[in-house]
Amino acid sequence: MEKISIWFLFVSLFLIIHVTDSVDDAARDSLVTLFTGLSNTNGPTDPSIGWNSSSDPCRDEWKGVSCDGKTNSLVKQIVFGNSSLSGFLNATALCGVDYIAASLNLLNLSLNNIGGEIQADIAKCKQLTRLFLGGKQFTGKLPDSMAMLGNLIQLDISNNRFGGELSGLARISGLQMLLVQNNQLTGEIPGFDFLNLDQFNVSNNNLQT
Repeated sequence: MEKISIWFLFVSLFLIIHVTDSVDDAARDSLVTLFTGLSNTNGPTDPSIGWNSSSDPCRDEWKGVSCDGKTNSLVKQIVFGNSSLSGFLNATALCGVDYIAASLNLLNLSLNNIGGEIQADIAKCKQLTRLFLGGKQFTGKLPDSMAMLGNLIQLDISNNRFGGELSGLARISGLQMLLVQNNQLTGEIPGFDFLNLDQFNVSNNNLQT
């Protein structure tokens, strides 16, 4: 009986370590869906960069992914700046899984040819502190839900083709950097807290003071 108990304890400990050192399957699959959209391809990815259902984002060190150093199972940052991507941002796939939404604090997709509109589900990534989408191809209005990203410190959506107003972003009180220049934004410049803002650029739009 004692041998069985020790063996059971060993197996349980192994399973616990294995589970806590791996990204949740649903989160991994949603990340694969995200990359499929960003890279505008349905074919297999280069095995050397990861981003496939047969590997783990953290343990196998997917390109562009940084994870929590303690658990090695929480995706903290996704960085693909200036990476020749030409697809679209599937915010529903990225932020629709709690496992990611509760840990991701940096998303950098700047200087690519990623286009389309930003989906309202971006607001589910509530832990985002830095969101960099500066580029050339994003269009449409900024979703009202972006105002719910209350932890944002830095936001860069410059050099795109966004339209509509900025009013909701003024509710993000902790913003220290806001770069929205070179878009097609309209309306009045809302009452941002300029005491916190270190970088602020709204030039080359159709905004009114």
